[in-house]
Amino acid sequence: MIFLYIILNVILIYYRIKPYDYNLSSMIGIWEGFLNLNPDFVDKGFVVYKSGGYDGQFFYLINQYLSGVSSQLPILDSFSVRFTRIGLPLLTSIFSKIFGTKAYPVITLAILHLSHIMSFVMLKKLCKKEIRYLANFHLFSPFVINSNLLLLSDSLVCSWTIFIFYFLNQKDCHKPAKISVLLLLGCFFVLIKESALSIMGMLLLLLWLKRSYPPNSFSSSSVQILPPTGGSNETKSLLGLVGGSIIFYFAFVFYLRFFLDANPGTYPLTFLDLIDYPFFGFFKSISFSTPMNLSPFVRELAKYPIFIFYLLLLLNLRNIKTVQDFVWFLPILFILFTAGIAEQGYWLTYDNIMRMFTLSIPMIILYKNSKKSYNDFGILWFGIVLLAMLIVRILWLKKEMEFFFN
Repeated sequence: MIFLYIILNVILIYYRIKPYDYNLSSMIGIWEGFLNLNPDFVDKGFVVYKSGGYDGQFFYLINQYLSGVSSQLPILDSFSVRFTRIGLPLLTSIFSKIFGTKAYPVITLAILHLSHIMSFVMLKKLCKKEIRYLANFHLFSPFVINSNLLLLSDSLVCSWTIFIFYFLNQKDCHKPAKISVLLLLGCFFVLIKESALSIMGMLLLLLWLKRSYPPNSFSSSSVQILPPTGGSNETKSLLGLVGGSIIFYFAFVFYLRFFLDANPGTYPLTFLDLIDYPFFGFFKSISFSTPMNLSPFVRELAKYPIFIFYLLLLLNLRNIKTVQDFVWFLPILFILFTAGIAEQGYWLTYDNIMRMFTLSIPMIILYKNSKKSYNDFGILWFGIVLLAMLIVRILWLKKEMEFFFN
């Protein structure tokens, strides 16, 4: 399966970069406007778009700063949002210092795909023998593949979620030496993207429940992703690990806001800028194109299967039977909440709305692995439909953008 995954991604990358003289830097999505604002940051020969870029450019610009290309902080669209997602640039900058910043696209692709393959192997080991095939749905997740084609950190959140669960399921994970390693993993995890907080928050609440209530207070029918801890001291150690990671995240945000002198960005965002009333964003995004105008018509149709995926995810909440189940479902509830109140711009952009669901597939697999009676309402198989749509989009429908080489 890993071989098929590699072949598929090679084909998709080939068609993704074909219109841009097969230049891998075209995957970053650098806009001319941010090139003009950060002229010393962008490598020579990199593809720059005239009519707009995408979020991969902000990871690249932060990578350039961390790699020592410039001593000045880059000007982004919203510094407070982008710089809290420093996890991926922290990794890429290590190798950029060794191989040079021109190798950034290759370095990022290698990190994202190797992390994803490692998470696939770990997820298979976490799953019971009879359902290990479910890990293939994670390997071929359309959300992960789309994220990697854009050189974004969303897939890295998925990979590290599985890393965290895998290491927490190892023997003696509560011992001081392993706790120190897990604390470092947790601190890095929350710096990848804020959605990692939904995982850490879930673990924090669950461990607190285990510490505060006797084991027999939990229903045997509840979702069980982690093994039971051996005692209160072990639970305290894990609570310290998870709590420490969350405290570290908010300390970093506090430092950025009050101690780092940076340009706030061209369009500083607040939470209220990104939300609307429930489902208003989706319905506002609906426009009617005639089938004669094929590309806009297909682009319009693309959002409906994603909305169906949302509804299937909503149906998965029927598996909540206990308080413990509710806690385990916090990451899914976070996805449903953010996608449900997302403003119109998210639903108008295929890539934006796809990214919101990246964490859903591995979480559903973990739930199914832990609870025999779990009903996923066919959501994993529907993911294959979204994968087919993604392939069609990349191979035949994605339009070439106007560009030039820096």
